[in-house]
This record gives sequence, C-alpha cells and structure tokens, in this order.
Amino acid sequence: MTGGQFMKLTVEAYSVSENWIYGTTVITHRYATPNNHGLAWIATFSGCCKVSPVNNLDSRDQPWSITSSVDLSVDSYSPRIAAAPVYSLPDTNASASSPGTADWVVPAFHPAGRRAVTLSFANPLTVLTSTATPVTATVDGATGRIRLQLAGVAWVESAESNWALPGAVPLGKFYFVKVNATLGPHFVQAEFLFRMELRNEPIPRILYAPPHSDFPPLPPSDDAIAALGLPALKPRFYPNATYQGYPGFPVMYTIAGYVPPYSDGNTMRVVGLGVKDMPRGARLSTMRGTNPAAADFEWVPCLDQIGMAVTCFEAVESGGNASISECIAAQVDPEPAPLFTLAADYTANDPQGVLSHDMNGSIPVLVTLGATKLYTVTAYDINCQDSVAIGVLGTLPAGAELLAQESALAANPRPDPYCPRVSANSAVRRALQWIAPTYSGGMQRQICFTATDQPGGCGGAGGANATVQCVTFQVVKCRYSVGNEHQLAEVAYLYNTNWLQIWKMNPDLRHPDYMLFRGQTIYIGRLYTIGASDTLAGLASRYGTSITSLYHLNNELLDPAPANTTTWIVPGYTLCIIPNSCTGQAQGEASQGGLYYPLPSKPQGLYYTSQPAAATATPLQACTSNSNTNGVMYASAAACTAQCLNLAALQGSARRLPPPSRARIACAAGQGSARALPMAGGSAGLRRLNLFIVGPAVAGAF
Repeated sequence: MTGGQFMKLTVEAYSVSENWIYGTTVITHRYATPNNHGLAWIATFSGCCKVSPVNNLDSRDQPWSITSSVDLSVDSYSPRIAAAPVYSLPDTNASASSPGTADWVVPAFHPAGRRAVTLSFANPLTVLTSTATPVTATVDGATGRIRLQLAGVAWVESAESNWALPGAVPLGKFYFVKVNATLGPHFVQAEFLFRMELRNEPIPRILYAPPHSDFPPLPPSDDAIAALGLPALKPRFYPNATYQGYPGFPVMYTIAGYVPPYSDGNTMRVVGLGVKDMPRGARLSTMRGTNPAAADFEWVPCLDQIGMAVTCFEAVESGGNASISECIAAQVDPEPAPLFTLAADYTANDPQGVLSHDMNGSIPVLVTLGATKLYTVTAYDINCQDSVAIGVLGTLPAGAELLAQESALAANPRPDPYCPRVSANSAVRRALQWIAPTYSGGMQRQICFTATDQPGGCGGAGGANATVQCVTFQVVKCRYSVGNEHQLAEVAYLYNTNWLQIWKMNPDLRHPDYMLFRGQTIYIGRLYTIGASDTLAGLASRYGTSITSLYHLNNELLDPAPANTTTWIVPGYTLCIIPNSCTGQAQGEASQGGLYYPLPSKPQGLYYTSQPAAATATPLQACTSNSNTNGVMYASAAACTAQCLNLAALQGSARRLPPPSRARIACAAGQGSARALPMAGGSAGLRRLNLFIVGPAVAGAF
C-alpha cells in the first residue's frame, strides 16, 4: 500500500450518532530481513480527518499517525490494543478547587495471551480547540486503566444536546489520546477520542461493570433485572478476570445495559449494545428487554484461534449516547488431556478400610487370593465442559472386570466456579473389581487405565485426548481370604491338601471347629527362600509336592523371567510351598535354602475326629518304624503317623482329648502308630474315632 491510496475496511461496528466506524484490514508486507540491522523495523500508518463533522469545532479534520515496531527475529506477533474510537465519560461534578475523577480501561495484550504487556501514554492529552478544561491524566501500565481529574466541564465542552430540537447535534469538546502497548522491544500505538457528559443527563452503563467516576448512578431495580432472566453467573470484565476457553467448546456470558433516570423524568429510553472486536465465529443474540436490556454472547473457538481474544461492549441508548466501553477477555488454550487423581484401594472386609493410592506405579496394589478387590480410579478434565471416559488398555487378568462408570463432580480437585455449562462427566470414577483366582498367587500384572475426553465443536476442534496411567497389581502368595462360613476343609480342597496342613500353618486359629468369618485371611502355605542349588524339581521332591503345585501357587513362574536372568529360581527369590510331610524327604537333605516364614506349632496333646463309618471304610494302617503295613517307606515315624491320619480321611471337626482318655495311642521314640478305636458304648462299626498327636512322640497313655 502506497501513499494516497484508500484503505479498504471490513466494518465490524459503527455509531451513527457519534459518526464513527470500526473495521479491520490486512496489509501484507515482505521484509528483506527479520530486522533492520539489529533494530526493529518501524511501520507507520497515517491519514487525514480524524473527527470531520462529528462536532462544529474550529480545528476539525486533524490528521492521525500511528506507528508499530516489527522484529521478526523476536516474535511473530505484535501486542494489540482494544480501544474504542470514542469514549463518552461521565461528568465528575467537581469544581476547579475540588476536581473529581473518571476512569476507563484500555486493554493491551499479546494475541498469544499470558504475556505481560505495558500500556503508556505516547504523548500528552491534547484538546482539539484553543481552550481546554485543565486535565490531569495517569495510566496504570499493568491494567491499562486511565484515570482523569478535571476541574469542571462547561456546557460548551460537554457532549450534551438539546434533544427537543429536531436535527440537533451534540456540542462538545473532544480530547484525543495516543497510547503505546509495549512487550519487550515491540510496541504498537492506538489513538482515540474521549468527551465529557454532563451529569444531569446520565450516560448509559453496562450492568455489573465497575464504577468509572466518583458518582456512579444507581442500578436498575431488582425486579427489572429479574425480568431479563439473567444467568446466575455475572459477566467478568477485563482486567479483573479472564474467561477460560478451549477449542471446540463455547465461551458464554450475558451482557446487559441500562440508562439511569434522566433529570426530566424520561424513562422511555431504549438500550442496545454496540460491540467491537467480535472473534470470528462469535454471535450476539438479539436484545431482550428495553431498559434494562440484555444479549447473550457465545463463541466456539477453532484450533487456529488459540490465544487471547478481547471483545468490548457499549450500552447505547435511543438518544444516541453511549456508555464507557467495557471489555471481556477470553484466553483460549489447547484442549487439555484428562488427569487422574488419587485412587481408592479397598479390599472387602479388610479392617483397614479404604486406602488412598498414588497411581504413579511406584507402589504396587496388593491383592489377596479369594478377596474382592475394588480399585477405584477418578479422572477429571480441567475443561469443565468436556466429558471423560475411563477404560483400560488390553485385556484384564482372570477374575477382573470394570464396573460401570459414575459421575464424580465432587471429586474434581480443580472445579471451575465460572463454568457456563458443567458436563456431568467432566469428573468421573470407575472401579476395577478383581477376585483373584486360587492359582494366581504371586501374579504381577500392570493394568493401564485410560482417561479419554471428547472432541468439541468447530469441526471437532481439539480432537480427543487420552491419558494413560499404569498401575502394578501384586497378588500376595500363600495368603487366602475365606468366604462366608467357610471351613478349613473347604480351603484345603482348593489347594489339594488337607485341613491339618492349613490348620498347622495358622497358629491363631485355636480350634478348627470354629467357622471362619468372611474376609478372614489365612495362610495356605509357607514361603521358602531359594538357595544356591535349588531347582523346582528338587523342591517338589523335598517337600512332597509337585511341580504343577508350585506353578499353581507361584503364578509368576509362568511369566518371562526378570531382566538379566533366564529363570525365576535364583538365590534369594521366594516361593510359596504347601509341604506334605508324609511324602517329603528327611530333614537334613535340604539344599542351602530355608523356610522364609517359620510358623509356631499347635498346643501339644491328643486330638480326635469322629465321622460315620462307611461300609467299606479303610482302616488306619499301623505304622512301625518308618513304614506301614503296605510297605510304604517314609522319612520318619512321625511322617508315617501323619500319613496314616491322612488315610483315615480326617475331614470332620477336631477336638482335643482331655486326660484321662478312653483311648490309647502308643508311640515310642523313633516310631509311632495311629489306629481307629471304637467309641465307648459298643459303637464300633457305627462311628470311627480318628486319633492323632500334636507334640513329640512319647510312649504312654493319654
């Protein structure tokens, strides 16, 4: 564009009464270098006729000139100024000896947002005529608030008009102000006018805007405001607040204006709204009401509109007067991904109750065999209008499932009190329920939870974002949580052993007759620490079990070996083993390992169980030395005795016999015996009495 050419504008706002238009144009210029030998380029815009027939002033048609610096090596964008062409200010009703104040805000910002821009005067205030009311002006560089002190405004200097006369035009004296917006080495300029209104003819106002003079007018009545049906959230004005926006989701607020009563009692003024710098795609609804009157603003930003947008409003009344411009800023940021909060870790019937768990993966979640584990994760989106869905990656381990998702707005740690439309799913929770099967002891699984939000409008602007958080779950070995009214025999059946073995491993169970309560945790095996020469086959042989049983109790053996090794069977590693003393090797034949969790023994004494005798009941086999009548060899007489008890199918309740007893059992050092004896009262053949000893093998009667 060269000198003498007319500038083409896209008109975005205008005022017939104040005789101005507001528009935008794009001027493209290609610079040879990013800057001028290390200095910023200076772009200048100038023209004629700033105020031409707005008023009958002697010094009209004044030229204008504004400049801007350009240094593309520093930034791709210059600061911006959101200034109205004309500001109508209320009379301060002050005398020369006691000047009053009036103020307004000129927003200065960077289009990318969140960068501090400083506003300053580019030159002193200048009046357009030869006489002027003394004016003292200051500007707050951080907020853009300009404050004036005037000694008094004469009629000829005001913007008043005799509205009773047809074709009357405002009289008045205009001041013009030029300001700089500076960010680092960059600056831009803007120039605008302001004029004073006499207080006996009050100017319109934006409802809920901060006062701009020492004598603010009274607001409309509560009934008049209620009739507009305004939302509960009041608009928030620059620079006190900024609306938060995201691509694809609406920024919404309601703007209302009113005219205070005139001195002549005229209450028939009708209010409308003027708007400046509406973002692309924004809309303002039709006005509702007359005085006061309101309109709804809604804007759905697109991806290319990330940054700061400032829109300014004026309340304009039917007589042509306009309010001080009030601006609202919206910061549009990239759509955030959902976030997880602390999870809730709960095991059914666990006295510890609900535990908080950090999902960062450093601390595993412990799962007990047979127990119902509820691991509840909560996710939320900072964008209060977005919706979040919680899921998992891949497949869940056997026995695990995701329960239905629930809304959890109260659990959102960062609620937005100014959210115009809160989504019920902006914060949600979902529970993983897992009842670990009996064969999963030692299993270690990483379950990765996902939190995915939804793309918004404007062509799905922002897209769908997902956050993945992986949590390690560790199934505890050798521990089992029983169900309601379970007995030891039922637990033993699950692990292919007998209730005596289970009872022996749980010294806190003082009597096997007692029912186990739901959620009670018992030991189902012993933890063994691997020695230097141990193998699975050797351990199975030593403890009278099978390799299959070892895999059943130590699920991790089915997984790939840890890093830097080819096997899980390394010194120091721990296995769960259910030993069988009747088929295991003699003590002393062990490898260099040892029992990791020694358990105390039961109280010594003679115990018995009774059960109906089947027609083909197998009699107890006498144990002599370390063999029985079938010639089966055992590691010791004690092992032989225990196996005899196993053959007796001790499946009933056990009771300790107080001395003196009706039965005898003879044991000598190095040998033992156990036999079925008839019950007293000639009940032989009807019931079988099974006897066993807990304690050292000694000879004698019990």
